[in-house]
Amino acid sequence: MDSAVEVPTIERELLRRRAAVAAEWGRQDAGVLVGAGALIPRPGRDDATYRFEAHSEYYYLTDRNRPGGVLAFDPDEGWVNFVAPVTASDRLWSGAPAADIEGLTTDDLEGWLAARAGRSMAWLGSAPAAARSDAELADELRFGLSRVRRPKDAVELERMRVAQRATRAAFAVAVPRLREGTSEREVQIELEAEALRHGAEAMAYDTIVGGGVNSAVLHFAPTSRRFAAGELVLIDAGAEYLGYASDITRTYPVGRPRRPRRRRDAAARPSK
Repeated sequence: MDSAVEVPTIERELLRRRAAVAAEWGRQDAGVLVGAGALIPRPGRDDATYRFEAHSEYYYLTDRNRPGGVLAFDPDEGWVNFVAPVTASDRLWSGAPAADIEGLTTDDLEGWLAARAGRSMAWLGSAPAAARSDAELADELRFGLSRVRRPKDAVELERMRVAQRATRAAFAVAVPRLREGTSEREVQIELEAEALRHGAEAMAYDTIVGGGVNSAVLHFAPTSRRFAAGELVLIDAGAEYLGYASDITRTYPVGRPRRPRRRRDAAARPSK
């Protein structure tokens, strides 16, 4: 990259994104709320939850990947970010720094809504179950937000490149391991480890490695089954970095591919 070209910081990019979205929405009297979503408990696992990923609409406008947040928009007053309060328990279990509690919290959201009690509200992102929302307006505003999000900015492109490079490195390590006697699970382990070594935060989805008959199953979870010489292996995997993912699907032969034998035409054989 040319050193003279300045890549926008995420702080500047967030300001640009919000201004572009407000301009796209135009002048309307409704308030807009964009929810991050909440943690989802894993059934029967006590305090364990599924890995949290903020709704993409909220993440695009805040660059925050913590549960419970709400970004609010008033056409007269602009944007206000309400973050979930960080408790001592949060810091103990997840290491959330105390600085995260600065500014408005979602405890203040009720007052923000009360001050606008006579106006329509539209929820985007992940809305609470009991949220009051103008569904028709929400659809219209979401369409406008999608138009703004469609062209990718410099920050997004760089994050995509990181995910792509990590995925490329992962496949480069996995393919040479497609040998007779290697298991699907062993390939998965090496692939994912290499993606993490090259900058991935996580895998974008569950890695698929299926050999032989398993390669015909679209979403096959790797097992201890070992590859046989000459069979096909399907690998579908992608790295994720700061909310942006790569997705690659390839089919490979185990070992050197066999060439089909040529049939010689009897009529073309030389006579004795």
